[in-house]
Amino acid sequence: MGPTVVGQTLTLQEALQETLTRNPKLVVQRREQRVSWAAWWAAQRFPTSLNPRISLDVRPWNFDPETGQPLRTSVTVTLLQPVDVNGAQRHRVAQARAEYDLAQWELVTAELQALIETYRLYETAVYRRERYRLTEKLAAFQKDLVEAIRRRVESGLTAPSDLVLSETEAQSMK
Repeated sequence: MGPTVVGQTLTLQEALQETLTRNPKLVVQRREQRVSWAAWWAAQRFPTSLNPRISLDVRPWNFDPETGQPLRTSVTVTLLQPVDVNGAQRHRVAQARAEYDLAQWELVTAELQALIETYRLYETAVYRRERYRLTEKLAAFQKDLVEAIRRRVESGLTAPSDLVLSETEAQSMK
């Protein structure tokens, strides 16, 4: 749905839909929710490090000064495998799940707040439009009343003070 043109009426349903789809804060929060879901998914499937690591440490190199041949070499091979100590993986998954749940609730809260604000603004606009329309009708009625009282004053049926009062009310209505 495209932006509305000035003067085009917008239904409450359309206004609420526009709020949910185009509100920048909600768009960002939906992306953050997807990120937290991905973090939860990753925490369930991958340990702290994805692959075991192997390292090779060779030292010191001692050479025979006369021949240049190595005399002694110390070689250390280290294999590191991730170990889940005290259920750390379970806690990482629980934390990621809690962050995902929090992101979901924050999104729901933000959507409800945006919808409430849209509803309030929409109803305020409808109220003001209707009030303006009624004020215009009342002003037209007041103008007609002034003319009727003027004719009655000219006919001698009404006191001139009523005309002055009616004209003052008509002026204040404008």
